[in-house]
Amino acid sequence: MKYILINGCYGGFSFSEDFMKTFEKMYPHYFEKDDWWDIDYFRRNEDVIQLYREKGQDWSSGKYSKLTLKEIPEDVYDYVRVGEYDGYESMVIDWKKAFYKMYELENADEKDTLIQSLEAYEDNDEIST
Repeated sequence: MKYILINGCYGGFSFSEDFMKTFEKMYPHYFEKDDWWDIDYFRRNEDVIQLYREKGQDWSSGKYSKLTLKEIPEDVYDYVRVGEYDGYESMVIDWKKAFYKMYELENADEKDTLIQSLEAYEDNDEIST
């Protein structure tokens, strides 16, 4: 399984000041570039997720956020993206990306397996369509 952080309330994805200070102290190499901040990268980053797990939701979440850790099966991880409405985020299948992948696959069984995995994940109550 793989993991991704999303914001579970209206307001927008953000980390607390304590989280950012601690993360910078623990992993200074992420802060060496001027353009280091990429929210999609950091919401999936293993070091970020580890610190979130250690410290918890309340400590990690920014003032107007409620960060939530979502578990995603590895076979669909590359085809899941974050949807957002007024800062409230949900998991969404990127069907366009999945169809491109299916087009590349030559084996019909691999295509069927991918489709079944995506449909099973989409049927999960925690995903929006």
